Amino acid sequence: MRYRPERGVSSVPMPDGGLVLLAEKSGKLYRCNPTAAAMWTALQANDGQPDPASRSVAVEFKAPADQVRTDLDLLLDDLQQAGLVRAEP
Repeated sequence: MRYRPERGVSSVPMPDGGLVLLAEKSGKLYRCNPTAAAMWTALQANDGQPDPASRSVAVEFKAPADQVRTDLDLLLDDLQQAGLVRAEP
């Protein structure tokens, strides 16, 4: 499963290392803390694939890979419910 931003979703980096996702059509904003921003960036860098993205973040933050994957799954659930990402087979 790959996760892609919905059409019209853009990201804006913040000075604190976080980022804001903006859905242009609905005007919805989603504020990501620096850890969620790293997950978003890793997901984009890994073609929307959660497994390599979570491994990358685990290495970056020196965190257990299984915990990072769980956190990424929670983030993806939130982003899907907000209409910011979609899952693709």
